[in-house]
Amino acid sequence: MRSFSKRGFASIGSLDSLILCQDLSHEDLATTKLVKTQGQKRKYYTLKSYSKTALVLKRRVYNVRNEKDILLEVRHPFVVKLLRTFNDAANVYLLLEYLPGGELFTFVRNNSCLPNDVALFYGAEIVLALAHLHSLDVAYRNLRPEHVLLTKHGHIKLIDFSSAKRIRGEERSNTNCGALAYMAPEVISGLGHTKAVDWWAFGVLLYEMLVGLPPFYDEDPQKLYAKILTSSVTFPRHIEETAQDLISSLLQINPTTRLGSHNPEEVTEHLWFDGVDFDMVLRKEIDPPWIPVLKRQGDTSYYPVATEAAAEGESAPLAVDPLADF
Repeated sequence: MRSFSKRGFASIGSLDSLILCQDLSHEDLATTKLVKTQGQKRKYYTLKSYSKTALVLKRRVYNVRNEKDILLEVRHPFVVKLLRTFNDAANVYLLLEYLPGGELFTFVRNNSCLPNDVALFYGAEIVLALAHLHSLDVAYRNLRPEHVLLTKHGHIKLIDFSSAKRIRGEERSNTNCGALAYMAPEVISGLGHTKAVDWWAFGVLLYEMLVGLPPFYDEDPQKLYAKILTSSVTFPRHIEETAQDLISSLLQINPTTRLGSHNPEEVTEHLWFDGVDFDMVLRKEIDPPWIPVLKRQGDTSYYPVATEAAAEGESAPLAVDPLADF
């Protein structure tokens, strides 16, 4: 396992040395805030915090440990960097690089949908991130446009590894996780799933980028599940045939016949990616279709929530701290 000191991030400072700037997001168990270092040469980071009490009550201690361990191991240009962790009596914290371009979700919504070549750019980078995770036997299990963030240079990074899990070979996991609209049929049916769930989610994401909405949607969760389990997808006329074929191949109900389930090259070699030089993609040598216009360091204008950071609530220390060594 890599350590922080070996990677040169131990010198970032203590938790007390960071200045809270703004809230970025609030999720079920985690809060993320923009923070900055003190002094003239200020640097900006994302601080993700978890309440230890909430983790214990919801039985998610394993998940946050897993999130830390996987992010420590993964070093990839399209995956968020974990810089270091902090730990106090009430909370654990992950200090991550700050990605000022905001969510891919917001970018898609602001444009209604994305042209084929723009979706192709983001799709290629996401494919390489998933392929790298799978090479480490990591199933991401959390792919959706809210978890694809854009850097200041316009490239993507996957964030939020709270649902990620090591699944080796043909091992199966029975955990029910992920956003409903992106959940694979085998997760819903409870039959156990492999890393192939990520390729299903990738198919849903491609559709949403090109169409502006996910292929399966209903306000009633049971009706949504039924739509996913039939995997009946209709395409607007403007979607290219190669894109339709790729999405249909990814949204196969049977995970063993789903494109990518045996090898990521099944996806990268699809005709939709014809002409894409994935070595150039990996080296970030292809110009992004959009670069965020930032007025200053720590600019949060591309985030849907940008309010002053609230003070952390106090919670009683646990009698036995299962994360004392975090």
